[in-house]
Amino acid sequence: MKVLIIGAGAQGNVISWVLSRGRDVREIVLGDINLDRAKEIAEINGSGKVKAERLNANDVDSMTELMKERNFNLVINATLPDFNSQIMQACYSAKINYQDMATGTTEKFTIEEGTSKELSANKEWRDAGLQALMTTGSTPGVTNVLIKEAYERMTEVDDIEIRCVGGYSKMEIPMSLWSAYTFILDCSTPPLVYENGAYKRYPPFSGREEIETKYGKEVVVLHDHEELTTVPKFLKIKNLFFKMGDLDTDNMKALYDLGLMGSEKIEVNGVKVEPRKVLAKLFPPTPPSLREYMKYVEQGKLDEGGGSISVKVRGNKDGTPREEELIIANPTLVECAQRIPGSSDVSYGTSVSAAICSLMMLRGQVKHKGVFPPEVFDEEEREIFLKGIGEWDIKISERK
Repeated sequence: MKVLIIGAGAQGNVISWVLSRGRDVREIVLGDINLDRAKEIAEINGSGKVKAERLNANDVDSMTELMKERNFNLVINATLPDFNSQIMQACYSAKINYQDMATGTTEKFTIEEGTSKELSANKEWRDAGLQALMTTGSTPGVTNVLIKEAYERMTEVDDIEIRCVGGYSKMEIPMSLWSAYTFILDCSTPPLVYENGAYKRYPPFSGREEIETKYGKEVVVLHDHEELTTVPKFLKIKNLFFKMGDLDTDNMKALYDLGLMGSEKIEVNGVKVEPRKVLAKLFPPTPPSLREYMKYVEQGKLDEGGGSISVKVRGNKDGTPREEELIIANPTLVECAQRIPGSSDVSYGTSVSAAICSLMMLRGQVKHKGVFPPEVFDEEEREIFLKGIGEWDIKISERK
């Protein structure tokens, strides 16, 4: 089987590693506009299956031509949601199955708009006998599967609560393990909440809550996220919210309150600047290369790190009230880097989940056609998926 992964970043690195260890995956083309970065991942991968190629995710025609020429079995979108539409268009033209990990937020469209646009193509993809599996990371992704798992155990579901907490990383060299600008966009977007069967948006950083974690008390707040835009469309529920946070949540709120996440330009010494872009520029940089990051880990300059994600579902079983809470725990940052060179706890959890979904699609274990998220998985599909991520030490536990 042949796979095209578009995006040679943190996610592309992990996905290509997991897929290259599959005996039935013969060739992986890793495409990115930054050819050097793609080459570095291919070299570190060491399997001989990963081939780097320059690719522009904004150029539909060239992507379509490449897809038709190489006859891939699956295209995995490991870029930003800004490119979902272009890559989906190329896949549909080339008649190749598609997969992504997120639908927003971007400067151009909201999560709602991104999700709606993808789902609006469902009929034409289904009629063509094609699959487009969306939102397949950790959250969204694993969370959607766990929601469906708990949902199936109840007669009626009223409330779904998702809480995502990051732990901490002790760093001698400050660095960002995710796109700072994307994170700022996410934080400053009024979060979507599903209440009594209708959508509502709240102010950023509202819904503050302190919860106990193994790192001590952490603060979570309402956060814009993809589960809100898909779960109510596929499952009958009343209420759903997503909260996220870590040790720095209150500090991030202070930056927001100061206007440093704003998009409206302000004048500073005769120069107009966009506050959120200045803030993103001041964030610690991401590692200059995978090899540099690996060196930091080996030298003990990065340690610990980690977090957990809770999915709590309330409803009833044949009239008797029922509550279930399922917990996702990824390995620590160092453990992730030891299993997959260059990975962190964030990229590992997100991309191992996506890679298991990819293997399921390649092996014909996903039965659905059209455009769909993971909460449509039936019992057999969920069992295969959960077993797959478990083999990569992503643990699911139940709190009763």
